[in-house]
Amino acid sequence: MNEQNDNQENFACCCQPMTEESEEFKKIKPMLITGLFIYIGLLFLDIFYLRDNNLFDYLFLIICIYCLIFNKCFMIFPIYTLFSMYLVLGTALPGLGIIVQTKFKKPKTTEAIIIFFIYFFIIFFSCFIFYISFNAYKEIRYLFEMKIANNPNLIPSYMATNTTQSNNNYYGSNNNYNSNYNNNNYNNGNYNNNNNNQNKGFKAFSGKGYTVGGS
Repeated sequence: MNEQNDNQENFACCCQPMTEESEEFKKIKPMLITGLFIYIGLLFLDIFYLRDNNLFDYLFLIICIYCLIFNKCFMIFPIYTLFSMYLVLGTALPGLGIIVQTKFKKPKTTEAIIIFFIYFFIIFFSCFIFYISFNAYKEIRYLFEMKIANNPNLIPSYMATNTTQSNNNYYGSNNNYNSNYNNNNYNNGNYNNNNNNQNKGFKAFSGKGYTVGGS
């Protein structure tokens, strides 16, 4: 029963903010909120006008920005990077190039100019909001690491496995290093002892020998 309550508590913690908001994050947050609404606008623009079929891409970008705004999960940022690159390099930039290659004649000139500026805005906005999101990611991660350093029991259950594995790898590497170090010391000790045992009874230039030559 207690184990079930603990699991429910850990699950609830995943829905809570991971850290308290710092002053630096509070400055970034309004720009993230603006970016969230712009992504929603681009989503509807893609559905009803551009029709590039990037519905899933926009939805995931919106979810990532949402997680950063409400401080839910900073670990999603690397995946956000991939989707952001796909939107720019896989959709906006090729669309921009096609319009330039056709000299704004396909589709019609007026529509081509509008689409050109939309794609150009997507590229500019994606780069800008990525920079803001990266700063938010760094700030949240820093605050979270400081929080965990003060109280390791606050590590969420979905992160505990990775943390334990990292610690095991760290300590395992140290143990291997220590064992190798001890073995080297042991081998060197045996080698030195053997040399000392072999050299015990021998003293250079201690024998009388025979005189060779002379006057």
